[in-house]
Amino acid sequence: MTTAAEQQSDRNTPTVAESAHALLFELEGLVGSARQATYEILKSILSEHGIDLQPVHISRYCLEFSMAASVESLLDGLGATRMSVDKLVEDLQSGLALQLTSQGQPVDGQLAALLDEARANGLPLAALSGLPRPSAEALMDSLGLNHRNVKLTVIDHQDDEHFPRADSWLKIAKLLRKNPFNCGVIATSQVALKSALSAGMHSVAIPDSYTAFEDFSGADLIVEDVKEMDVKQVLSRLCPHYRD
Repeated sequence: MTTAAEQQSDRNTPTVAESAHALLFELEGLVGSARQATYEILKSILSEHGIDLQPVHISRYCLEFSMAASVESLLDGLGATRMSVDKLVEDLQSGLALQLTSQGQPVDGQLAALLDEARANGLPLAALSGLPRPSAEALMDSLGLNHRNVKLTVIDHQDDEHFPRADSWLKIAKLLRKNPFNCGVIATSQVALKSALSAGMHSVAIPDSYTAFEDFSGADLIVEDVKEMDVKQVLSRLCPHYRD
């Protein structure tokens, strides 16, 4: 829900001509803390079966967007092959839908500053999600991204363990009517980064504690600590000449 202060802020924000560039990012990966939520949910479920899940297990088995493939690899790696993959996937899906949408807090700190700086310079903002649309829309609302005029694109990746692909980013560029070469992607995983590069887009990597070990070579910039992120530096790397 938009507060009175936010409404007043919108009224005080001058209208800026739309840039030829655009800023794209992963919804649940960057601002939804989905990997942390996945860890917490799976740890709770597996503890009931005497399994002590650790963060390293998420990094090792659960970084792909295909939930079924991730859960199957996880159970195999933990030696818990007697557990039902389908049941665990169902419990994880319902748990994520609840946790991401009910406990989400509005984006703040340097990420909020980055989005606001982009808006102030006329860059359209768009989020890519692999969640079911109702969950993605609820997460957008809880994070305050609708207030920031972020456009949501949901891709039905089904069992595609390599989501997002280049086509995912290209679809957003087409919807925004932007040249892919004028789009910048904030990526939190190696898969997201490589697919953005394959789409011909600039990319800044902001890994989390679960993906920090991955190969982010090719990124225009790697941000190791988002709390100390230089907003204008990141934006200039994502969308060179965005002020032109």
